Amino acid sequence: MRYKFPIITDLSQVEAAIKGREEFIVAEREFGYVVNYLVNFETTFPQINTKDPELNKLAQQILNPSARLPRDQAAPPNPRQALGRVLQRRREQLLRRVGRP
Repeated sequence: MRYKFPIITDLSQVEAAIKGREEFIVAEREFGYVVNYLVNFETTFPQINTKDPELNKLAQQILNPSARLPRDQAAPPNPRQALGRVLQRRREQLLRRVGRP
């Protein structure tokens, strides 16, 4: 898919397009301005709802790392690696159930 981007010649064009949108930030730096897009809002991604609470927690942490966890749940050091281990364990359990090594 090809998208023809508009030619932007002035910051006011960008500011007008993103006015009132909380997910955009215009930050001033020593070299000029930076427009940043934030996607880590609580409602940015839908809730993960599998039948496995461990998978739910890990997937939610990957999609929204800034989400707060309940105090009794510690975030794994790397949720993607933890998710990979959980999925591997589930695969091995399934294979054992159906009689494959």
